[in-house]
Amino acid sequence: MLKRMFYLCWTTTLIGVVTGIATWAVLRFLDPGFIFIDDKFSKYELSSLLLGIFSIAFTSIIGFIAFLFGRFYILGILRNRVNVWTGVQIFFIALTLFDLFFVRFKKFAGEGDRALGYLGLPLLILVVGIAITLWKVKLTNRHAIVPTLFFMIVITVLELLPSLSVNRMEYILYMLIPLVVCNAWQILTLHKLVGPQNRAVQG
Repeated sequence: MLKRMFYLCWTTTLIGVVTGIATWAVLRFLDPGFIFIDDKFSKYELSSLLLGIFSIAFTSIIGFIAFLFGRFYILGILRNRVNVWTGVQIFFIALTLFDLFFVRFKKFAGEGDRALGYLGLPLLILVVGIAITLWKVKLTNRHAIVPTLFFMIVITVLELLPSLSVNRMEYILYMLIPLVVCNAWQILTLHKLVGPQNRAVQG
């Protein structure tokens, strides 16, 4: 099991680094003002970029491990009442999407800003979460719907919190895209890494 988890960790890190560099390159091309330290591609800018990308990948891994352990712990408290835990997850999915819209609107909306302008990010995360969930269901079974949605929405938004402190979409996307790709890779690969007796974790 440790060997499988190590495989998941290093592949997630690799995917995160590649996705992060690609995301940075596209954002830098579209917006030359998208910088960390230096407006030129210097060693300081590169080191800041790599540090940020590795941090995002590690955040994804830690979030995934916390999700797995948290699920087992909570189900233990609930004495394996899966229906109760399913209801709790659905509640937090809805709450997370609402807060992602409402809190950002209250914090950043200026005079004349419309609420609809702040619906884009939660809708994007919801659509991507649904797409990954449908993919997961094809790979496993329908019991994976709620846990996958919970992970792809609630855990991803929690991991995304540092970038949500600013109202610049390019910085949010810089963190969001690698996080989504890393999280998707982990949740879609999970069923291949656990034994048949433990596959309830993704269902």
